[in-house]
Amino acid sequence: SVYAAGSVEAPVPSLSVCAGQLAVYRAVAAGEKEIVALARVRLDSASAPCGRCLQTLLEFSPKARVIWEPVQGETRASSLLDLLPLPFDRF
Repeated sequence: SVYAAGSVEAPVPSLSVCAGQLAVYRAVAAGEKEIVALARVRLDSASAPCGRCLQTLLEFSPKARVIWEPVQGETRASSLLDLLPLPFDRF
């Protein structure tokens, strides 16, 4: 299944939700047990998902791949630990 999401920005940063986080939450709420990949598309700049998104994905699917497309260049795919080499440990 595919779960699309967009960022929800709020005046107070801690109340904002990143698109990556929201997509993970939607998948989990729908009953998904394993997320295979998180794909990210931005029209205005090229960057991988933020650490907050990566940590959220790691909590639910540590083996998931992260795919993103730079504004100019080839699509990239990485493991979570390539992008977040020192994640917070689970409690």
